[in-house]
Amino acid sequence: MRVLLVEDSAGDVRLLREYLSEADAGRYQIVHADRLARGLERLADATVEAVLLDLALPDSQGIETLVRMREAAKAVPIVVLTGIEDEALGMRLIQAGAQDYLIKGQVTSQLLTRSLRYAVERKRAEVALRDSEERFRHLVEGAQDVILTLSQEGVITSLNPAFERITQWGCEEWIGRPIAPLFHAEDLPLANELFRHIAEHGEACTRVLRIRSRDRGSVVGEFVGVPHVPHGQTAGLLVIGRDITERKRVEDALERLRRLYGLLLTSAPDGIYGIDLQGNAIFVNPAAARMLGSSSEGLLGRPMHAVVHHTKPDGTVYATHECPVLRALSGGVIQHVAEDVFWRADGTSFPVEYTSTPIVEQQGIVGAVVMFRDITERKRVEAELCESEARLRAILDN
Repeated sequence: MRVLLVEDSAGDVRLLREYLSEADAGRYQIVHADRLARGLERLADATVEAVLLDLALPDSQGIETLVRMREAAKAVPIVVLTGIEDEALGMRLIQAGAQDYLIKGQVTSQLLTRSLRYAVERKRAEVALRDSEERFRHLVEGAQDVILTLSQEGVITSLNPAFERITQWGCEEWIGRPIAPLFHAEDLPLANELFRHIAEHGEACTRVLRIRSRDRGSVVGEFVGVPHVPHGQTAGLLVIGRDITERKRVEDALERLRRLYGLLLTSAPDGIYGIDLQGNAIFVNPAAARMLGSSSEGLLGRPMHAVVHHTKPDGTVYATHECPVLRALSGGVIQHVAEDVFWRADGTSFPVEYTSTPIVEQQGIVGAVVMFRDITERKRVEAELCESEARLRAILDN
């Protein structure tokens, strides 16, 4: 260990060297200075792991000596040497930045080496803690989400800059105030439930809540709260809130679209069903189920070709590779058939016109939608029209 010894008494210097040599002759290397100014020069020129500092030097006296050394050696532990045995002075030295202090005349080899070792370890721990706190501070201040702490009474004790960006409120306007007025009045019961759950169970909890904004009325946030336990003592809550206003707007719009599509499928007079890449039904609207003599639930998951399209109008088997419905899956091209037959659950058939449209997503074709209509009435009208035209033609010919 390289130790800077700042001491103007030659006798004390010799004694301290002997103490360190007794402990471990090869472990300690002394760099000596008899003035504070020279000690500061040696500190700048050489790498030292600890400083032994006498407070009474020719160019500096008292605590001012420690303060000046502390300013120059922020990362190096300082052990003070003093000839005054005074607990109040010792406390002031510790508060001023000393890791330890030793009373001249009471120093022993064991006491000196132990003090140096402990000072170095404590300083390392302080530096590590300070670095950790600095990283945490940068993380909190640079976070895109609101991070706040609450007292056990629900008073805001800290806020990060994201709060100002998201809500347009200044942090100083809310620090020291209860958090309750910040929430939308309708969401306050949910917020109270969130805080109560965390306090009672000591575990994380999440809620979607609206908070007041200075300019936008309210902001939708997804809040996660955990107990705030600094130094092993529960001080309140730590809450992280993410602005999901835009996400919520998109989700609500998608939900409205889903409801609209659901209404369209449910109320559509034509039969509509969807199939996956294996040809199994993934949805069937009521009109399709009614025309096929079944129920929507009874058709889901079943192979629709085998259920409703297995036989041609002439009674021959309809092979899957010939089926226009399934061809939309393999070829990715819309298939329209003006006249064909579908089969009901009771074994009877009816004439249909249908269109099979592939469903395409980013990864490619994922299924198809089939829209069909019963053309029984249309065929009856067409047959009657043909019969009427034939009678008219016979009359004109005769």
